[in-house]
Amino acid sequence: MAVKIVIDAGHGGYDAGATYNGRREKDDTLALALAVGEILEAQGYDVVYTRTDDVYDSPVQKARIGNESGADFFVSIHRNSSPTPNQYNGVQTLIYNNAGLKATMAENVNKELEQVGYRNINVVERPDLAVLRRTRMPLAAEFRRIAPRTLQSW
Repeated sequence: MAVKIVIDAGHGGYDAGATYNGRREKDDTLALALAVGEILEAQGYDVVYTRTDDVYDSPVQKARIGNESGADFFVSIHRNSSPTPNQYNGVQTLIYNNAGLKATMAENVNKELEQVGYRNINVVERPDLAVLRRTRMPLAAEFRRIAPRTLQSW
C-alpha cells in the first residue's frame, strides 16, 4: 500500500494570504502544491489535496480532510512576505511540537532544501495553529517559503 500524503495549498478563495507586488500567496501555494503532488504521484505516492482550485476551506476543514483520508503525512504549503523586499529568504517549517518523527522529518526536509539553495531558517513549534493541532498523522507540518529569491520562482 502506497504512502498517502495530504498536500494543503495554503489560503484560497477570499483569503489571499500574503501579497507581494501583486502576487497572492493563495495562487503561489496552489501552483506549488499541484506541482509537488504531481512529482509525488509519479514516484508512486498516493496524494490527497485539500484544494485543487481557488476555494476557501478553514484550517479545521483542512485538518478534517487529512484525518478522514487516512493519510500518513500532512503538509501545508505557505509563502510569507515582509514589508522590506528580500528581507527573508529561505525555508521555515512549523510543527505542532518539536518531538518524535515529525521533528526529525521537518529537520530533514529543511536540510534537503538547504542542499538545493534555500537558507534553512528553522523549525518552529506552533501548537496554536489549528491545522497542526487537529491533524492526527505523525507529520503535520507547514512549510513556509519566505520572500522568494526571484519573482519567477514559484
